[in-house]
Amino acid sequence: MFETFNVPGLYIAVQPVLALAAGYTTTKCEMTGVVVDVGDGATHIVPVADGYVIGSSIRSIPITGKDVTQFIQQLLKERGEHIPPEESYDVSRRVKEMYCYTCSDIVKVLITLST
Repeated sequence: MFETFNVPGLYIAVQPVLALAAGYTTTKCEMTGVVVDVGDGATHIVPVADGYVIGSSIRSIPITGKDVTQFIQQLLKERGEHIPPEESYDVSRRVKEMYCYTCSDIVKVLITLST
């Protein structure tokens, strides 16, 4: 990478620190924050202070992407949507990927919805 593409430097870190670093827009970054990593089989909450993971404070919660997909699948079934059983999971996953999101400011969203 250095010789062929003239890459000036390399930063190796764990995924939550890199995710937090990607969100910083200034060069002076005291990377401090909380990274919520929701995967298909695991959800982890990882606190980061000054670019270092606080290992003793990492938490896992039992709600995963797969759980959300199964919940949407159940909602579609209860609504009486006629989806072939063999396609039900894929349709639910596509609905989740297209319409579900997380918001960065829940208070702002709730105020907007109430007006």
